[in-house]
Amino acid sequence: MRKLLCSLLLLILSVSATAQDSTVIYRISTLPSQYLFYEYRLTFEKQFNKYMLGVTFGYRSRPSNDIDINYTTIGHRIGGDFFRPGYYAAGLYNDHYSGVLLAASGKRLFGKQKRAYIELNFFYRHLGFVKDYVEYEYYNYTAGADHSFNGVRSENLDVYCLRVLMGYSALLAPGKRVSPTLDFYWGLGLRHKAYYFETFNGNVNRQYYDYHRQRGGVSIPSLHLGVKLGLEIKAQKRKPKNEIQSNRE
Repeated sequence: MRKLLCSLLLLILSVSATAQDSTVIYRISTLPSQYLFYEYRLTFEKQFNKYMLGVTFGYRSRPSNDIDINYTTIGHRIGGDFFRPGYYAAGLYNDHYSGVLLAASGKRLFGKQKRAYIELNFFYRHLGFVKDYVEYEYYNYTAGADHSFNGVRSENLDVYCLRVLMGYSALLAPGKRVSPTLDFYWGLGLRHKAYYFETFNGNVNRQYYDYHRQRGGVSIPSLHLGVKLGLEIKAQKRKPKNEIQSNRE
């Protein structure tokens, strides 16, 4: 997956180097709804006629150093008793986690103004923490599932997601060289969350361990809906010096 993402980024750079349009359109945007999860993203896009390619960089800061992880703050947010992966799929709902995000996207633009689009988007997110003391307890009386721990923990959660989105980009100042934009999108995705947990001198499912390791993965479908805020910038491409000199001659 990481190799695929790197290949997409290289493709975007190579296309940028060979494009010949006289007017170049760039977009810079962010997703304010993610600020609720302390994740801050910036997306950079470039238009190539009926296509637009982009990359996204994100950082997730840890909300606080004084955190109580429990079933109320994690389990219910992701489905409670009806969603048994529970803690393993918590992701951004786990306030102990900090991390980074990297994404690549490609859009096919439609319409006279090229505002509507279909987008293929892939992102990778890494979350985790190193050797923090945490406690978590959850018992599903209906299913008889027990998942609890307390002790010093190190956790790594790698999230891979492929999304197919539809959307519309609205210009708030059409005709201007620089215009604010509102980008509405919706669609479906498939996420795979691979986790690697270590517990040192603590209890896991009510049993004490000097060292305990947990490894596995959870794949779940996802629904995506959001609004990006950004700027669209139109620029004239500079001609090479040798082309300017030949025109003067």
